[in-house]
Amino acid sequence: MARKRHRASSCDEHAEAVVRHALQSAVDAIAAENSVDLTTLTFRVRRLHEHIPSTALLCTTAYSSDIPLRLYHSKRLDHLSGLHATTTLLLGHLVHQNDAIVQVDSAENSSRLVLYTRPAPPPAEVLDVTLPLEVLHQDDAIIVVVKPHDLPSVDGRDRPTSLHRILRSKYPNVRMVHRLDMETSGVMVAARTLSAAQSLNAQFRAKTIGKTYTAVVEGLLSCDSCVISASLAADPTHRVKQVVVERRGKPSETLCTLLLRHLDKGRSRVHLTPVTGRTHQLRVHMQSVGHAIVGDSLYASQECTSSRLCLHATTLELVHPTTNIPMTFSSKPPF
Repeated sequence: MARKRHRASSCDEHAEAVVRHALQSAVDAIAAENSVDLTTLTFRVRRLHEHIPSTALLCTTAYSSDIPLRLYHSKRLDHLSGLHATTTLLLGHLVHQNDAIVQVDSAENSSRLVLYTRPAPPPAEVLDVTLPLEVLHQDDAIIVVVKPHDLPSVDGRDRPTSLHRILRSKYPNVRMVHRLDMETSGVMVAARTLSAAQSLNAQFRAKTIGKTYTAVVEGLLSCDSCVISASLAADPTHRVKQVVVERRGKPSETLCTLLLRHLDKGRSRVHLTPVTGRTHQLRVHMQSVGHAIVGDSLYASQECTSSRLCLHATTLELVHPTTNIPMTFSSKPPF
């Protein structure tokens, strides 16, 4: 007897698109955090029509993906010991996705993920995803903008919009090739084509892209410049924070240059240049030397008296993906 074919409804197509977007966002985040090129990684998503969920997952639709298997066999992440480690990494980036995905499980010896979706309730109001952005440059290959503070670089569960979503509303094929923390503002570049994304990713991996940040930090620096070398790892007691460790962390290095001492406020204005690109690197490094960034709700030792994190990506230097011309983009800090 021939198997009954299931015709996809518009709701099914939307749910599958949500799942695909969540998985791709996880891959993009992993690529950015590990400085690897995953732009050519492909994966499959299929609906599980006969899947029987638990009582808690009634009225959900299950989708299966082979993304753990494909990511592991891509051999781009040398530190992953096996499929289980790959699946754990993916699950960590999927936990805080959008509300339409209510649960993510691993299946088949960690070779597949099962994502459960539930139709999102109609929004009470139309969300503004066209927040005005300062565009520094745009052409057929790249777009360079100034990300406002308090705007996520990519979609997340707790925020209604992101820089990626705003750009995608005008440029459907745009690809994020790096990130800034939600609280950090400043210059960012996005790729408009696959080849541009591959070129920019290669530059980030080779550490040939120059990045300079301006920050206001607590206290008066005693020297005009310094190099901060301290390995970082996830804080086992906090879901978001990073900590300085001696052995098990990732090597991290930041160059710090004094610009001005605010004697009346007991603060210093500095330029920070990350040699490596770890999560929260600049924030943790400055806190580790006793000069936390002003307004840092996670790492500042003093009571927060600033309305924002005083950290701004001031300059970005890169080679254009198609013209091979060196380009520098700058933005003055708004603090």
